[in-house]
Amino acid sequence: MVAVLPFIEQQPLYDVIDFNYGCRNDPRNGSQGAGTGGPSNEWVAWQSIPAFQCPSDGGHEGKLDLGRANYRNPRADRTWGVNNYKGCAGSNWQWGNFRVQPTNAATAPWYSTPYGNTGNGLDRGNGILFRNNNPTAPVSVKMASVTDGTANTFLIGEALPRYCTHTWWWHANGVTATTAVPLNTPAQCTNTGNRNADLLSCRGDWPNNYSFMSQHPGGGQFGLADGSVRFVSETVDLITYRSYGSMVDGQPATLD
Repeated sequence: MVAVLPFIEQQPLYDVIDFNYGCRNDPRNGSQGAGTGGPSNEWVAWQSIPAFQCPSDGGHEGKLDLGRANYRNPRADRTWGVNNYKGCAGSNWQWGNFRVQPTNAATAPWYSTPYGNTGNGLDRGNGILFRNNNPTAPVSVKMASVTDGTANTFLIGEALPRYCTHTWWWHANGVTATTAVPLNTPAQCTNTGNRNADLLSCRGDWPNNYSFMSQHPGGGQFGLADGSVRFVSETVDLITYRSYGSMVDGQPATLD
């Protein structure tokens, strides 16, 4: 999401970034960023980007604290910029209640990736966009990598930042999601009968909420790799949903 800033009328913001540093160790943070609100990587990460937000998800003004994953709020008067769109990491997943197992016939097709059989959908997903956190052996996904076909593979989908702390646009942990977890799934760590309260209570439950979620009634919007956009029902068959999340599973699937 940082890389697309110049293409969504955010070139001046992009030009502030010093790629030699991360968000918290930029030397400008102390004297200019956190001290006076001037330009630094941390200051950039505070910014609300309208193009990263869905109009249907109001109430946060593009910024949230609520303990964004990996980085606590640096100042009482600053909150991190958040996003309603995430890249699809695929459907291989080895955590939480919706894990995919290679020995289970029902989930084995989604354990396969171009980088070996692995459940690490964070760093070696079978989708198009994943964290790729292996500096000694980074990988590159190309259009030719999408062997299931670009019209049959999700590229991006919707997320709700208030319900998942792993949702803020600067950080690699906050910009991807898995289709192993069903769309708009309810909270998994508690069930009081109040959906909103339960989701807020479980916002740090990343093994079960590193997923796609929307405020649109009945489902969510997804962008496919061919450039089309589809509304997907939250009652979509999980096999179909996971098949569209993976770019290499070879499973025939059609979204009605």
